[in-house]
Amino acid sequence: MRPRPASIEIHNECPKALCLPQAEVTRNARRILRKAGFAREGLSLLLVGDRRMRTLNRRFLKHDWTTDVITFGYKDPVCAGQSPVTSARSREREVPVYAGEIIISVETAKKMAVELGHSARYEFYFYLCHGILHLAGYDDDTPRKRAAMLKRQEGILKRIGISKK
Repeated sequence: MRPRPASIEIHNECPKALCLPQAEVTRNARRILRKAGFAREGLSLLLVGDRRMRTLNRRFLKHDWTTDVITFGYKDPVCAGQSPVTSARSREREVPVYAGEIIISVETAKKMAVELGHSARYEFYFYLCHGILHLAGYDDDTPRKRAAMLKRQEGILKRIGISKK
């Protein structure tokens, strides 16, 4: 019997900001998860604007600015029971196994894509891959770690066919 595909829960607060089909995002999220070493785990994905991202960044990480992506690993004590999407879930019902939650500012993705000269689609998947790699244990708090993580991100995106165009 074939294993059930990883559950990808998407909450899009800015549906007009970045028009990517939900089926495509789900498929590529699963592919990135597998490439990052997650065999069956899924994730919760929250797509927001810059104002909401700043609010979440201030609330959960104590940073009073917007950012591109925030990742909450469900084993991380910082987010235990505090996740913006999953805290409202009933603890009594059966829920899928999630590696964590990734919050992406689609407004930042669009702005940075223009600034960097590539597609908003690529920038979005770049952030998604970045968040998933954080869930897999990668960090970018030093130049050496950042370079290794960037190389891994670009390699994964290339292997799944996401180009900068």
